[in-house]
Amino acid sequence: MWERCETRQRRELLSAAVVCVWVTKADGQGRRFDAAKRLRIVWVEERPAE
Repeated sequence: MWERCETRQRRELLSAAVVCVWVTKADGQGRRFDAAKRLRIVWVEERPAE
């Protein structure tokens, strides 16, 4: 499904599933991006109940 979607459709799907994305600062300039250490995606189902 994802492969057949256009950019607009992909954005709509992501907007429906992702609440926010947190990226922390790198340890230093020129370091390779380590998503496992620096990236946090908050999904809709993880959002606290209101």
